[in-house]
Amino acid sequence: MPLDILYEIFGYLTPSDLIQLSRVTRGFRKVLLSRQSLTLWRASYRLVVDTPPPPCPEDVSEPAWAHLLFGGPYCHSCGTKPVNKILFIYRRRACQSCMEQHLVAAHNLRSRFPGIRLADKVDMVPYWQDKTAKQYSYLCFWWDDDVLALRRDLDALLEKHGSEESAAYLEELEKMRSERAAIAERKMQHSQECQKWEDSRVQERARALGQIKMKRMEGIKSRFMALGYSGIDVDSIHTHPEVNISKLLTDRVWKRILPILRIEVEKAHAERLDKERAARRSQRERHIERAWIDHLRGRPPRFAALAPPHYDSISWPTLCELIEHDESVTPDFEDRVNTALQELGPALQETVRKKAEHLVSLLPQDNDSPDTLMSQVLTLEQLESSDFFSKASSGLGLASSYFACGSHPDNALNKFHGFGMLAHYCGAYEPHFCETKRNVVLQLLESLRMEPASTTALDLDRVDARFVCLTCDAQDYWVADGGMITARQSLIWRACVRHDNAAHQGHARFQLLDKTQTTLVKTREYYASQIWGCGHCNVRQETSAFTWPVLWYNRANMNEHLLAEHGISEAMQGTDFFADPCATSDSGGGYIITDPPEAGFSSAT
Repeated sequence: MPLDILYEIFGYLTPSDLIQLSRVTRGFRKVLLSRQSLTLWRASYRLVVDTPPPPCPEDVSEPAWAHLLFGGPYCHSCGTKPVNKILFIYRRRACQSCMEQHLVAAHNLRSRFPGIRLADKVDMVPYWQDKTAKQYSYLCFWWDDDVLALRRDLDALLEKHGSEESAAYLEELEKMRSERAAIAERKMQHSQECQKWEDSRVQERARALGQIKMKRMEGIKSRFMALGYSGIDVDSIHTHPEVNISKLLTDRVWKRILPILRIEVEKAHAERLDKERAARRSQRERHIERAWIDHLRGRPPRFAALAPPHYDSISWPTLCELIEHDESVTPDFEDRVNTALQELGPALQETVRKKAEHLVSLLPQDNDSPDTLMSQVLTLEQLESSDFFSKASSGLGLASSYFACGSHPDNALNKFHGFGMLAHYCGAYEPHFCETKRNVVLQLLESLRMEPASTTALDLDRVDARFVCLTCDAQDYWVADGGMITARQSLIWRACVRHDNAAHQGHARFQLLDKTQTTLVKTREYYASQIWGCGHCNVRQETSAFTWPVLWYNRANMNEHLLAEHGISEAMQGTDFFADPCATSDSGGGYIITDPPEAGFSSAT
């Protein structure tokens, strides 16, 4: 075939096509690599569909440049495939192994090429900056063949002139430096332009593959929806290997992948339904918990103090039925919840009555005065009465009636007074009478000369005495107005019960402070436990959906509330306000100095 006809045909081919054609036969290779074909190679760059490639540099032939850009992703040193990274500064593709073998970092030049000073001459050789290096910022590398070529030229120059000190040597060295530095600078600038082109081509390729992948996903989704599946379920398999791939979807491919993907879509469908059911159940539970709290906020505070917390309210049978039935929270559901809450009075009454009977049965046998209030059937009116906690003059109301919850028997916070255990709810409710706590209270009552058989917790609260533990050693404290002092911490009676923990094993010894000492330590108490609730109102806290319906105050704030809201200046505990049944009070931070003793204090037992 005449060459002019071949050149006419070749004029419609891209650089990649010409490279492939040159590898077909020796005849084609001879024609395409001849100097007469240079215009053909240059014209082929204009046929590149995407971003036009950068121009061929002066030191590279047109076929070689096309081979570098479009010749295939393999290493030019060892032939490893695939190698997509192009080192434009060196006019080659290199795999990771060859890069590690041939690239020389700046700090390795002296050890790699001993016996020659290259530190002031490497600017004559182009270098590559690895901008992805983690250990070094923009680490510079030289190709070893370029450095060896520079060393050979320098050795030849030195051999020609004989001495590095001669004027001719220095003049020719400076001329070589300026010429090669200019060449290296041009290579650096050209490689930067080429790298920008390569980056844009990679981005364009990624966008093209992304569009193919998206079309494949859309095709799979439309075919599944035609079979009756939900688009939401199909979307959940977008990361499946048969979906997340940049290949066109054909009928043949669809026939192959349909059985594979159908299993995944049906699995996603089942999981979605389970999640939706779980979400609806959670919404029902949260609504019932909020409704339970709102319901208690509308009842007298003593009722709320004995009622189960919001997280236990969903375990009541009537409310469990509403939770188990799968439905959304609708106005009709809300009405049924409100109705169920209104009907919970008898159920709560029965629960409290059974708990009270069980607790009374656990009281010591030497207590021959059964609790008259708890031995009878509790009515809702009694639970809500203003003097409920003050009526119990024996049994559960006695100050010495302490119980422990079997779920955490060693936890000091799980020791409750009788009414506290009545108001205590947990998943492993297993109360038993706590003899050690009873002995602590009996010790306190003896020092106060109060009768154990008739003294209630309310009586001890009203006395408001202070004690110190003699079993504990006096401690050193730093106070702002006195420096370092040796003192004992003062305790209210509830704090004494809590203080007798596992460390004392029920053998703590407490000493009652006299009136002068009690007055002194009270002036030093800088905080008070929030254990007091108003007996006349339920203050609504709107800061949280799950705020406990009873607002608990410390003693000072309780008095302020009663005076401001109800006009009561002389409040009566048990009538105007009451203690949180489940509270475990702290000491308040008061202390009495023991070295030297103050206010006549003596630790004599």
